[in-house]
Amino acid sequence: MTGSLRPRGDGGIAPTFRDPLLEERFLRDGFVVLPVLTEAELEACRRAWERVHPQPGSGFEYDVVRRKPEQTLALEAAIGATWDRVLDDTLVDHERFLLSFLTKWPGDGSEHHLHQDWSYVDERRFRTMSYWIALDDTSAVLDNGPVAVIPGSQHLVDAYRGPAVRDWYEDLAEDLTPQLEPVDVSAGHAIVIDNALLHGSSPNRSERPRRAVAAAVAPRSAPYLFAAPADDDRVTVFELGQQYFAGFDPDAPEIEGRRRLGSAPRLVGVDHDGLGSVVSSIPPDLAAAPGRAAVASDVASIEARAAHLGREHARLQADGWRPAPVRFLPDWALGLPPDVLVLPLAADGIPTDAGRVHREVAAALRLLPDVRRALVVTAPAGAVGTFGPCGGTRIVVVLACLPAGSLEIGPPDRLRSVDTGTVLVGDRVDVRNHGRDAALLVIETGPSPRGATRRARRLIRAADEAITATSPTARRYG
Repeated sequence: MTGSLRPRGDGGIAPTFRDPLLEERFLRDGFVVLPVLTEAELEACRRAWERVHPQPGSGFEYDVVRRKPEQTLALEAAIGATWDRVLDDTLVDHERFLLSFLTKWPGDGSEHHLHQDWSYVDERRFRTMSYWIALDDTSAVLDNGPVAVIPGSQHLVDAYRGPAVRDWYEDLAEDLTPQLEPVDVSAGHAIVIDNALLHGSSPNRSERPRRAVAAAVAPRSAPYLFAAPADDDRVTVFELGQQYFAGFDPDAPEIEGRRRLGSAPRLVGVDHDGLGSVVSSIPPDLAAAPGRAAVASDVASIEARAAHLGREHARLQADGWRPAPVRFLPDWALGLPPDVLVLPLAADGIPTDAGRVHREVAAALRLLPDVRRALVVTAPAGAVGTFGPCGGTRIVVVLACLPAGSLEIGPPDRLRSVDTGTVLVGDRVDVRNHGRDAALLVIETGPSPRGATRRARRLIRAADEAITATSPTARRYG
């Protein structure tokens, strides 16, 4: 997954709102305010809030964190039908998750700092939002901690967002916080906020709690994702399911056992001019990030590149080669030279990351009399996946790898650390690259394991010579 979660390309995303005027304002500003509850529904939500909060509290409470399962069921029974009616009336084919009351108790400590919500989906294809319904009038005049936004800020920076991922705006809070604009929302009305919009709220300085009920909302067709830090500049993206949020704790999100979709740069694209107009200076990492226009140009060519990859995949199969039998993801085409073929790695038939084929090296290897089918593949930093099964013997020779312990290869459930010259035989080979650099592998399909070691030694010599001739700057260890 070497492409981007963003840019979002709003023109290519299905509509969010049924009302075209709301849709236009939402795309421009990143938020809209609209009436949603009847008086009876408002009172039902207030009664449900009282059952969840029988005693006064303090600060800012997001009750989904401390709510017991039986309380969740009771809340759903009390106001779930109201929520379904609201979403069906205002949005196009969306569903909710993470339903919760948000309470600001009077006094200091109830503020909510400048932030963006997480990336819950692939925002190049889908849009998610926070649907926030006021149970009390909120405004700057009442001084009870109204939601405040920076209109249009969802367009400034394309970046992955997650609970532990370094926020792009963390060094810019001094510039950005004063630009927050409070939004008046009457009881029974909603403010709907793009999850990428910068927003926050001041403390509740009134004498009464400021009550709201909110849900995260996504298109029904959107798969859920989770971004976790790989290092300071990259993230690892995991696949979630709807049931993930049933026992979700945002203070300790559990992703163990979730399918890893791949890794990507933390920063994807920046509107340098737009950001420069609102901050005093742009930090180096943002200044070095690709511009929004350049990324948008890449995204515009994705479908053509994907079609090219599909034709190459079919050509290889017709030629007797056996690339992994899984579909291509357009993301894998981003940023690669047109003469580099992308072959997918797969885990349980699901694409996870990309391997790049060195065509000149592969062509040189195929001239060897004992080599029937061979590929020289780059396993990128962070790659996790599987080669095969493809109906033949797999011989994997590590030609250049990372420092010891950073690359693991082996049959399923028997991965082991490898170094230069390692040979493995089997019809399925799992690969996990834990390092920051790519590793070069030779993968050859043969009719039987007989003579595998002898062929492997010849492959090492031939591939080393071919790599030296075609890629003299290739890094090799060991």
